[in-house]
Amino acid sequence: MKNYIHVRDNLYKVPYTRSNGRAANTYFIRHTCTTCQVEIYQHRTNYLKSEGRGYCSPECRNKARATLDGSVKRKRSKNSSEDHTLTKAADHPNARKGWVATHRLVMERHINRLLSDEERVHHIDMVSNNNKLENLYLCANTAAHNKAHASLNSCVAELIELGVLKFKNGEYHVKNSSSRN
Repeated sequence: MKNYIHVRDNLYKVPYTRSNGRAANTYFIRHTCTTCQVEIYQHRTNYLKSEGRGYCSPECRNKARATLDGSVKRKRSKNSSEDHTLTKAADHPNARKGWVATHRLVMERHINRLLSDEERVHHIDMVSNNNKLENLYLCANTAAHNKAHASLNSCVAELIELGVLKFKNGEYHVKNSSSRN
């Protein structure tokens, strides 16, 4: 058992000696386990990173993650400005850190089965956070998904050739659109 020394409010320190012989302190925050309400001491850095959520054991942490509360968050893409929404579903077999892509959940509910790892869900309007069922199309694999995107590129080329779509000042515009031309 560590010798916690009260500093102020819910802040405690544990003195120790470094390898070079100098004295130092490690700081802890005293609070209650988010799941079972048992009093715990959490390292100050971990407490700040977890935004005040702390668990007394891995079992309590897993229990909290398994709660499907309908929380939604955005997943920022590293390669583009587009983002998908994720839904908290820790009990889902394909959950990653307790979250599943919302468009995959919507499609799974519609077809009444889990999607395989190979299957991809295509956003018809190309808006990756529009997860309405009528905007989603199930592709058998990545090749089929890439084919859907390639067909859009050929449509754009044809619309440019027909003069319906114009490219001006670094942007595409529909001819005679009320927006910028």
